[in-house]
Amino acid sequence: MKDILELTINGLNMIATAFIAYLVYRFSKKSSTQQALHTLKEGIKEIDYQLTQKFPPHESIRIECISEEDNRDKNRTSWEIIYLLNEYEAIASGVNHRLFDEAVVRMSRQDALIQTYKRFKLFIEDRRQKYPQNPPAWIELQRLAEKWSEK
Repeated sequence: MKDILELTINGLNMIATAFIAYLVYRFSKKSSTQQALHTLKEGIKEIDYQLTQKFPPHESIRIECISEEDNRDKNRTSWEIIYLLNEYEAIASGVNHRLFDEAVVRMSRQDALIQTYKRFKLFIEDRRQKYPQNPPAWIELQRLAEKWSEK
């Protein structure tokens, strides 16, 4: 009887430990997700504003328009777009590889992520054609935007 009681207590201890570990993991994942989103927001605030001044926020931007802006500002526009896309790529990669909590990211950035992808899709395709030797640029962003757009 004593052995059964010890086994039961040990089993309950293992279950409780596993449950606590799971809760810590979930809290840590949500916390790291929220920190990443805060960093994203702070990192893109000014660039997103600048790009919105140059291009309509809800339209796909033609390459010719970006080229015209690049000629005016010595390629600053392309670098701003690349920076913005890289920031969203990092978030999308974290979600796609389950490092970040998808529900938290989706709740706070779903529309912005999808709009950013759609807005700069032609730019992304152009960069992929210009540099085919590289892995597909912003593929994680594309996957997540397309996944969320389907739902």
